[in-house]
Amino acid sequence: MKETGIVRRIDELGRVVIPKELRKVLKLKEGELLEIFTNDKGELVLKKYNEVGATPDQLDVISKILYKNTGKEVAICDTSSILVHCGGKENLLGEEISEELYEVLDDRKSRLVKDNKVVRLADDKDTVSSNEQYIVPLISSGDLYGGIILSADKLGSVDLALCDAMAQYLTYNIG
Repeated sequence: MKETGIVRRIDELGRVVIPKELRKVLKLKEGELLEIFTNDKGELVLKKYNEVGATPDQLDVISKILYKNTGKEVAICDTSSILVHCGGKENLLGEEISEELYEVLDDRKSRLVKDNKVVRLADDKDTVSSNEQYIVPLISSGDLYGGIILSADKLGSVDLALCDAMAQYLTYNIG
């Protein structure tokens, strides 16, 4: 673990404030969920909660299956950042998703976005590597947990069907 040198007092309600600098570095937003762990040394560990409900290894396998079978760029995200990424010119792992992408996911319908209307995966990216994206929201019990984004110059019906199948697997078998 990395020490920060920051000390905080627990208030009368048991709360501890996470300093703004750390929230920014860790890309923690207001309302995000944190998991609380303890270890054998009696240390308290906070970890950003994976809303998708799958382990990082499971998400990695799913993204690699999609990438291997389609040859297309694949990203799986929760409602705030990219959890896994395969293919593409640069690795987007851990990048915050754009407001534009969140709005598409929050619409809760699968959408094929074409031409100049390609949704940026992250706010700070000026360019995109493809002309088409298929965006499938991950919804379970009416709640939005994230999405799968398949990107390429041209997406076919088999690509879309595989993406839909992986999304169903995530929402019904893991989530």
